[in-house]
Amino acid sequence: MTETPIDRGDVAARLAVAVGRINRRARPGTGALSYGLVSALSTIVRLAPLRPGDLARHEVVTKPTMTRVLSDLDARGLIERVTDPLDGRASVITATPAGVAAVHEARHERAGIVSQLLADLDDGDLRAIAGALDALERVAQVEPLPAPSGRSAAPTGSVHSAPSAHAASGGAASGGAGGGTASGRAGGGTLSDTVSGEALAAVPAATSRA
Repeated sequence: MTETPIDRGDVAARLAVAVGRINRRARPGTGALSYGLVSALSTIVRLAPLRPGDLARHEVVTKPTMTRVLSDLDARGLIERVTDPLDGRASVITATPAGVAAVHEARHERAGIVSQLLADLDDGDLRAIAGALDALERVAQVEPLPAPSGRSAAPTGSVHSAPSAHAASGGAASGGAGGGTASGRAGGGTLSDTVSGEALAAVPAATSRA
């Protein structure tokens, strides 16, 4: 018996709509960090030390936008600028212990909201979602965050560079500080915020940028 071919376009369109709606409903309260701030901060926590320009490319936003994001994070005490170990004239960005904790708190809060959204689903639906998580996290390029600690992420002598232009623009769903997309990761909402915390947040972001 031949299986019916999967319509990738239909899957992508439905996923984009579902992820976008879930992300909007999973937005935290007014006192919490915006999605763009959490996205940029999460990237810093995972990849620090990072140069501001490389961070902007990771987040798929302009340098002026990233400058504003970093100023906001700096004012909140969530990041710090240190001397670039490879170029004493430049600086790189690392997260403070408060910044690491803020990312974990944001993910925990969104996970709680998503848990409420899933409350009315039966076990069969939940198993179906759980079965798709690995694939969705690969699409969203989700990487585990380091556990909160009492130390900030200090430079180790190597500075992460931004992904290639193809990876940044064509990547499925990684993250972004500016707006919102539904397939990869850019600046709005993503699928990672919903079920897996970051995998949902990354998917809508990429679609909207595309």
